[in-house]
Amino acid sequence: MKKQPEITDATRDAFIDVFCGLALKKPIGSITIREITEAAGYNRTTFYRYFADVYTLLNYIEDSLIKDFSQSANVKGQFALNDNFFKSIMDFMQTNKDRMLVVFSESNRSSFIAKLQKYIMKNIGMENSAHNAMAMTIYFSGLTAALTAWLKEPDTIAEDDLTSMMSRLFSEWYLPEITKNKQ
Repeated sequence: MKKQPEITDATRDAFIDVFCGLALKKPIGSITIREITEAAGYNRTTFYRYFADVYTLLNYIEDSLIKDFSQSANVKGQFALNDNFFKSIMDFMQTNKDRMLVVFSESNRSSFIAKLQKYIMKNIGMENSAHNAMAMTIYFSGLTAALTAWLKEPDTIAEDDLTSMMSRLFSEWYLPEITKNKQ
């Protein structure tokens, strides 16, 4: 018997929320399924209907964040890389703060950036070259570090200032760097 999608989503979200809460306090490798299921109020069998282990759960979070952001910012196809785009990044970060802090954690950041790069190169039509991949790594590494610091302490810099900085770095350094490779 298939459950209603709302119930299925609520159960999955309960596991994700508990996992993120735990991952913000301790290393992902030390989180147990028992901790997750007890805190979420479900049994292990229910957990295994959704995820094979904590790393499958983390992978689901990463994929969901990329998919949800790309839909909210209309990343597929043509999109405008203007202040509204960078503002949408900030809004998305705040709405998904705990999940973003988990995927941007020191232990997971490089993995998430690699996944994000792969998605962008595949779906945006960017030339897949070593040069572009390195430029993307530099830009996203700095960007994710700054966004993580801002999420942890949002009073350190005004949101508009950070948005403006991200936009300038993108348009004045990153975009010229990846387009010069085409020349």
